[in-house]
Amino acid sequence: MAEKKKKDYSSVQDYQVIDNSIDEAVVGHCDQIKVILSPDQRTITVEDNGYGVPIEIHPKTNQSVLVTLFSALKSGGKFDDKIYKTSGQTEILEFSRGILKSEQIIDSPQATDGLTVTFAPDPEIFHEFAYSTFKPSIIQSRLQELAYLNPNLTLIFKTSPQAEPITYHFSSGLAGWEYFHGSFAWQYNSDSKKGQIKSFCNNINTAGGGTHVEGFENGLVSACRD
Repeated sequence: MAEKKKKDYSSVQDYQVIDNSIDEAVVGHCDQIKVILSPDQRTITVEDNGYGVPIEIHPKTNQSVLVTLFSALKSGGKFDDKIYKTSGQTEILEFSRGILKSEQIIDSPQATDGLTVTFAPDPEIFHEFAYSTFKPSIIQSRLQELAYLNPNLTLIFKTSPQAEPITYHFSSGLAGWEYFHGSFAWQYNSDSKKGQIKSFCNNINTAGGGTHVEGFENGLVSACRD
C-alpha cells in the first residue's frame, strides 16, 4: 500500500505575518518590509516601517491592543490614525500558544516607528513543521509578486541574518512584470485541460480563479471570435 504523501503548508504561516505588513503598505503607512529567516530556516522575522501597533488599552479585554492582537482570536483590524501615538519606547513581547510569556519596555527616544514579528511555528500545533521548514524559494516568489503589485513598496529578503539581501522593487508595477516576462507565444490547445493563468485580488494569488478570471477568458474568446 502506497504511503500517503503529506501536504506541506509551511508557507501559509509566513504569508499571514507578511500580509499584515502588506496591509500597512496598501494604506500608505509603510514603504519597506524586511523578511529574514533564521539559519535553520525554522523561524521567520518580518519587519516593517509602518505605524506599528497601538499600545492603548483595548476596551473589551482590558489589556493593551498589542497584547490583545497576539493573544485573542478575531481581534485584528485596522485602526484610525488618531489612535496611534508616539511613545518613545520599544515594547518587546513574547507569546507562546497565545499566552503572554514576557514583556519588556525599553525607553528609546530615537526609535523609529514600525513592527517586528518573529515567528517560530510550534510543531505540536503546526504538525507539518515537525518535518519541514520555511521554503526560501516560495517566499521569494511571493515577495516578487507583492513587489509587482505594490510599486511604492520595497521588499528585502534574507535567507539568514548573515546572508546577502535580495531586494524587490518595481516602480512600474505590473507593467514591469510584463517586461520581466517579455517573451510571448500563441498556442492552439485542442486539449480540454486549461492553460495557466496567474491572477490576483487584493494582493492575494487567486489560484482557484474567480469572476475576474472568467471575465478575462470570456473577453479574450469573444475578441478572437470577432
